[in-house]
Amino acid sequence: MFKAHHIAFTVSDIEQTTVWYETMLGFQKTADNYSDNKVYKAVLLSKPDCLAIELFEFSDSEPLAEHRKEIMSDITVKGTKHICFQVDDLKAALANLAAKGVEIATEPGEAFFGASYAFIQDPDGNLLEFCEIHS
Repeated sequence: MFKAHHIAFTVSDIEQTTVWYETMLGFQKTADNYSDNKVYKAVLLSKPDCLAIELFEFSDSEPLAEHRKEIMSDITVKGTKHICFQVDDLKAALANLAAKGVEIATEPGEAFFGASYAFIQDPDGNLLEFCEIHS
């Protein structure tokens, strides 16, 4: 038996991004690791009953390619696409995020698996999906 524990993103400013995930999405920093040689920093962000998010910052990291910031162009590139957070009320979740200053990256849509969804982006352009499953 196994279950998902975390997803990882490499970011340009780990302190700024940590604050963003704490403020905008309610995560809390539960662990960190800063290398002695300052080559990388790592942070684990957790939230009850949710997949954790591990952030990395490397001194020589490349920025996210522009096509990876666009949902429809990124979906055609092999590899990991995004994380999806299930919410009870998508409209309310999006309104809450917008009130905090989060830019909603897409209009809500309907997924083939019976859910409404919309995307936002973190400060580095990593795609985050929110979905409401229809019963």
